[in-house]
Amino acid sequence: MKTSVSIEIENRRRWAIRVLAAIHVLGLIGAPIAASIHWRQENATDHQNFHVIWEACKYFTASLFALWMVLSPVAEGGAVGDSAIVVLAIGSAILFGGIFFADYFTNGCPPVDFYSYGPFLVISEVALYYLWQTRGVQQGGTASSSSARGAHSRDERA
Repeated sequence: MKTSVSIEIENRRRWAIRVLAAIHVLGLIGAPIAASIHWRQENATDHQNFHVIWEACKYFTASLFALWMVLSPVAEGGAVGDSAIVVLAIGSAILFGGIFFADYFTNGCPPVDFYSYGPFLVISEVALYYLWQTRGVQQGGTASSSSARGAHSRDERA
């Protein structure tokens, strides 16, 4: 039987998933637009080359996020859902940390990019941390500890 606390946690999990999906849809839309502005321009500056590299990394990783968000059972839980959360956390670090990677090679990152994508990194990682901490709730377990999830699993096998 679901308690009001578990229902509230499930609702917050849904919001965390929606927030992640929205961030990555924005990435999917914005990446090709931004890259097309700089692609193959004559006399490209370091900043323009930066965006070509960074947007290519971002587009690829955003596609990976979108694929995992659609195909993985994060919302349903289980071992595969747990693995998907880990992949999303790593992908988020690459996606939004990619500006630092591209800047290292091009020295073309303007300050606004550092400040505008930093919040996406923080929001994504916080949402994923919440999903990780509450990953047993959707199966009727408790979110308080992994031992509680393990005990719940043992009860189901018995």
